[in-house]
Amino acid sequence: MEKNKIKINEHQLRAVIREELEQYLLEEGMLDFLKGKKRQIANIFGALALSAIIGSDTGAKAIEQIKQEITQEDVMQEFDRVASEAEKKVISHGLTQEGAQQIVAGVLEGAKLQKEKELQYNQELSEDEKQKQIFEFQKQELKKLDNSTLVKDILIAKFQNLMEQQGRSGMVSGASEEGKIGAPKPVDSLTIGLGIELQKTLVQYDEDITTKSKNEEGNVVLGFKPTDLKSFWENYFDDNSQMKKLVDEALGDKIFIRYSDYEYGSSLEMKQSISKQLQRENKVRKLKKRLNEIRGLYV
Repeated sequence: MEKNKIKINEHQLRAVIREELEQYLLEEGMLDFLKGKKRQIANIFGALALSAIIGSDTGAKAIEQIKQEITQEDVMQEFDRVASEAEKKVISHGLTQEGAQQIVAGVLEGAKLQKEKELQYNQELSEDEKQKQIFEFQKQELKKLDNSTLVKDILIAKFQNLMEQQGRSGMVSGASEEGKIGAPKPVDSLTIGLGIELQKTLVQYDEDITTKSKNEEGNVVLGFKPTDLKSFWENYFDDNSQMKKLVDEALGDKIFIRYSDYEYGSSLEMKQSISKQLQRENKVRKLKKRLNEIRGLYV
């Protein structure tokens, strides 16, 4: 007697293969894909500018700081116009004002660093002439932001940079507490960083965005859509943004991390959250004590 067989059509088979491939990609190739975006940006703006572009997180404050370093009145006035136009262009791609300001600030600072290095040993130019050349170069670099695909790649690079950075920082801190030494592997930093960000989103939005399953090795993994990590992406776009659609197309509908990485990342995030809360409470206590001392002087 023939045993019952489970029938599966081609569409279902492709779906299963796609999910397994996505799971494989995170563990073996996703980091290379993400870092590829950083290499592309470095090729377009220059290696020296890269860290400024993907590391900028203060937006309007950073733009104002760059402006304050300008000494020529005519350049300062045009700077406002150029920065404002670039900001509006990036917003038109589907970014929030805050997100647009971060990217504009990063490109302005990156271009400044790049041109300053080029002019560093030029004795023939006055400081005013150097300043004008730097500004002309900044305008040239800002024009590159007309390309929405480039802006998307910058966002993805910023995402990868922060996830890996916070994962590495948390792992080094945790290892130090345990008396261990050694640098974490990049892929571990990325997955732990994603675990940290996942915990931030779960706490802030009180919504489970994950699905739990097992991979071929039998390890429990969590799957989630990268742009559902709103604790990061809310600074850059909303759910109906055109830019969100572009980022979704690039990062896919679901990535997977080991559940153990999430547990470790969430514990690091909770420790950090508790530490910040204790620091705030300590500052309040010190302030109250100082106020009471001052009041005592005038009683």
